[in-house]
Amino acid sequence: MNFKKIDINSFKDISPFFKHQQSMACEYSFGILYFWKDYFNYQYAIKNDCLFIKQDTDGVTSFFLPLCDDLLIGINTLKQYCDENSIPLNLSCVPESYKNIVETILNNEAIEGEIWKDYIYDINVM
Repeated sequence: MNFKKIDINSFKDISPFFKHQQSMACEYSFGILYFWKDYFNYQYAIKNDCLFIKQDTDGVTSFFLPLCDDLLIGINTLKQYCDENSIPLNLSCVPESYKNIVETILNNEAIEGEIWKDYIYDINVM
């Protein structure tokens, strides 16, 4: 897999894959990826009709949930990439609605991160 840095021209490659993500997590939008691209060193790759987003922060590499029609294929492709490159498979920004599915595919329990948390506000209250 060939990861590329996100730039303004990446929009046309990345945006069609957001249809696969039904959560309201802000990370799964081009605007957030572009805005934070330098801080998180966001990069992307497309393989097997899946979008893969990688981040490197404080010497730790992690990946978003692959965006594709078949999550099993996406996670297995990502696992193969990590194995070939001696990178631990760390997933971050996994929406709660995918937690059980990912745990089943990886046969591993999720650990909740403490540093970054998302908040959803009810605009009808304001």
